[in-house]
Amino acid sequence: AQRGDVVLALVSGPAGIGKTRLVESLVDPMQAEGARVSRGSWVRQRTGPFEGLLAALDGIIHQLLTEPPSTKRALRRRLEEEVGEGVSLLAGLLPELELLCGPRPPPAAMGPQEAQQRFQLLVHRLVSALATQADPLVLFLDDVQWAESSSLRLIGQLCASYRGPGLLVVLGCRTGHDEQGLEPAAIRGALGLAADRARHLVLGPLAREEIGTLVAELLGCSVERTAPLAAMVHELVGGNPWSVQRLLVKLNAFGALRSEGESWVWE
Repeated sequence: AQRGDVVLALVSGPAGIGKTRLVESLVDPMQAEGARVSRGSWVRQRTGPFEGLLAALDGIIHQLLTEPPSTKRALRRRLEEEVGEGVSLLAGLLPELELLCGPRPPPAAMGPQEAQQRFQLLVHRLVSALATQADPLVLFLDDVQWAESSSLRLIGQLCASYRGPGLLVVLGCRTGHDEQGLEPAAIRGALGLAADRARHLVLGPLAREEIGTLVAELLGCSVERTAPLAAMVHELVGGNPWSVQRLLVKLNAFGALRSEGESWVWE
């Protein structure tokens, strides 16, 4: 993305495996390299059209509102060139945009199909205006298993036809859920991209040795000392790091794991 490419990455795995934590751990290094990073997500049973994507774009605009006046003036010029009168249509969905560009007259009335096609075109142009060669955009769109097909299709079209400065789109997908949600194969199909256009990172359970290291770090003890406890934890909950932490909290609540001074003891 720093070289001006468009990169789409799908990160999938069961709940608690560390998808969000992994991406969030990269935010500070990416921002240190000049990237603008924003996050949006979909929520089951409360998802509106393009909800996660709009939240991420609004977050980028919110960041730009804190920039020096010269940066905001340059952005307004780019928005005028790329989006033009379409700012008024987008401002109805991205409230922060009007704060950046000033109030605009309401958009002309149009039919639903025409409005959707216009919106999709304007999203492409908006992303081009928000990104710069020095500041690539990183959009982390989480819980896409709840996203509607129109959102995924728009994301796929954006990544396929985008010709602006660098863009990294990271999709987080929970797998193995009991509720009705999309699995990675269905998400990739809905994106409508060729197989080589989307990188897929599958997060699986941690190995027994890695659980041993995790338990030792959580308790501030050596791996050798916590080895018997870590083996029991791994046997009970497997390699899901969130389940490991939750089990240790429960053991502490029941008194089977307790602190004595600056160290931990357990039965």
